Amino acid sequence: MGAGWFYTSKQIGRYLLTRPTSLKPPRTKLRNPIAVVRELDRHQWLMFLVGFLGWTWDAFDFFTVSLTITEIAQDFGVSNSDVSWVINATGPDLKLADL
Repeated sequence: MGAGWFYTSKQIGRYLLTRPTSLKPPRTKLRNPIAVVRELDRHQWLMFLVGFLGWTWDAFDFFTVSLTITEIAQDFGVSNSDVSWVINATGPDLKLADL
């Protein structure tokens, strides 16, 4: 064998036979989600609420920008398709300075 080759064909064969079984994820019993939610303490509930409110506000902001494409285009002196392109290209983070 060439320099740096440290495995025999028997070792490689054993590895190939045992590798797929070692990749199988363990089968854990799923818990009832209601029981998991009951275990949350006050701090965890507040963090969930803050995250949910932030996500909701971001969705509202993106939706209102989508509804006002015509007004935004008029304000910046560009076409509606230019504004739509920027919204699609940048996702929810609309960068009007890119117009």
